[in-house]
Amino acid sequence: NTGTISEGESLLSNYSSKAEILIPRSGSIVVDQNTTIILKKAKDGDNRITLEKGSVTIKNVSEEPDFAIDLKNCSVIDRDGEVTVSVDEFKNAKISVNFGSTEINYNNESYFLNEKYVCDIMDGKKPGTPYCSDAPDTLIHEIKDFDYNNGGDNSIDNIISTARKSDMLTLLAIIPRASQIKRVTLFQTITNHFPPPANVTRMGIIKADKKMLHLWWEEIKEQLKFISDHK
Repeated sequence: NTGTISEGESLLSNYSSKAEILIPRSGSIVVDQNTTIILKKAKDGDNRITLEKGSVTIKNVSEEPDFAIDLKNCSVIDRDGEVTVSVDEFKNAKISVNFGSTEINYNNESYFLNEKYVCDIMDGKKPGTPYCSDAPDTLIHEIKDFDYNNGGDNSIDNIISTARKSDMLTLLAIIPRASQIKRVTLFQTITNHFPPPANVTRMGIIKADKKMLHLWWEEIKEQLKFISDHK
């Protein structure tokens, strides 16, 4: 079946149905089973929905127009590529970047999520530490302990000991929330796999300098993509 949905209208799918909303020159929104969304805007360069429950996949075919998904206390911005966002009955959200990149806006702060990375958001709280989509269960468990169960330094130690080369963006994301002593350990662990670029210093990272963290993030992201493309 085909039809249209206008701004301000809701779309509800049941357990046996899916839907796809086509947005000219931008891409599409795939609505999974048992999902409720509200279409807030559907214009060139300004496409926004609210995800009440269920799961949607944004397929953005243009680098210019943005797709925005409003969740409880935050928004997910897909600038290019493909991202899947799901919300359960407790308002816990999971953001998975299939390819491209995604930005999460929370309390006027931006959190970037790389290709093949996942972020959990519990009941509208601050976005959790990103992790690889194929991360070991033990690593994911320690990340959730660190994020939501006050795991502290013990969780950081366990995360470091479990992390693979492909998990270094996870370690980098932890630095601003770690003690200075643990930042030193995190810096050295990441450096063993991805030495920082010339304009990123050890002291800057220990001080959690936002610009340096972003520059190192971009460097590691590009190297991980190169490694993935040449497997």
